[in-house]
Amino acid sequence: MEIEERGFVVGASYHIVKEKKSNPIMKGTYQMVLPSKLAQQGGKGAGNNYINVSAKADSVFEQIRIIAKKISRELFFLKNYS
Repeated sequence: MEIEERGFVVGASYHIVKEKKSNPIMKGTYQMVLPSKLAQQGGKGAGNNYINVSAKADSVFEQIRIIAKKISRELFFLKNYS
C-alpha cells in the first residue's frame, strides 16, 4: 500500500450523541495528516496538512469503516510508546 493511500490518524475524540439502553451512538472525530500535502510543501508553507473527519455509529470500528469509505483511504493509527 502506498503512503498516499493511508490516512495517518494523529488525534481522535469521542462524544455520546444519543443514549440507548444497549448501544449508545457516538460521534468520533479523527484528525489525519495528509502525506501528499507535506510532500508538496516540503514540510512547511501555507495551508493545512491535515483533515478532520467525523462519523456517528455505535462502535469505533464502525466509525472507522464509515470514514474510510468517505475519504477513500485506510485509516492508520500511529503507536505511541512512552
